Amino acid sequence: MRELADTIDGMLDRLRDAFARQERFVANASHELRTPLATTRAALEIPLARGRVPADLEPAIRRALAANERSERLIAALLELARARRGRADAGQARGDETDPREAVVAAVETHGARAVELGVGVDLAGLLGDDGGAGRRPERPEAAADPALVQLAVDNLIGNAVRHNVRDGWVRVSLRSADGRVRLRIENTGAELDDRAVAAMIEPFNRGDATRLASREAEPGLGLGLSLADEAARAAGGSLELSPRPGGGLVAILSLPLAEPDEPRGD
Repeated sequence: MRELADTIDGMLDRLRDAFARQERFVANASHELRTPLATTRAALEIPLARGRVPADLEPAIRRALAANERSERLIAALLELARARRGRADAGQARGDETDPREAVVAAVETHGARAVELGVGVDLAGLLGDDGGAGRRPERPEAAADPALVQLAVDNLIGNAVRHNVRDGWVRVSLRSADGRVRLRIENTGAELDDRAVAAMIEPFNRGDATRLASREAEPGLGLGLSLADEAARAAGGSLELSPRPGGGLVAILSLPLAEPDEPRGD
């Protein structure tokens, strides 16, 4: 039995090393690719800006620019994914960070607000800033015991996904509750009808979902990494991400994070 246990431990160590090498490769390769992509973008943008591209070639140049931009976005997302996974690997280390998830939501809404307006998607934050009668209670001190950068990464991708994968004249609704030592941020959006199998697959990298969704018709196509990034960031922050179909169409995402312990009262 001892030999079997040692063999299993050795195998697990080798697997961990293999995954770590793979993630380092993705991070290093992504970093190295950013410079040539930036150079290519400049080489295409400058002639366009100066009017030096013949009219018959301009559509091809613009298509090349769009493809280059998509590659840059992909590289940036892969870097973020590698960083989130590296943070998850270090999750056993002591954490002293605290962050207010409401601030992350406000920042994410500012980032994606223009796109929401463009797509006719309303963003409702009433449940974030006040009590709307939902389960649990609105925390008076809603800080989560989590790294602010990881929380921002998770929230930004969840809000972006909710805006992108929506319907014309749809909405995104955000609420915050605390219960059982957890802060729960609920992000709900209208959208296409989804089943449990489709929702379970959304967490996989490069899964862009149903082609009938708003993202493919009016919004710029996504990379299929948003929910993967949100899930990895949530885990690295000591939390979890739960996804479920919304009755009537759309998605419900619940980001659960450890609630920060209240400060001890100080004596005079």
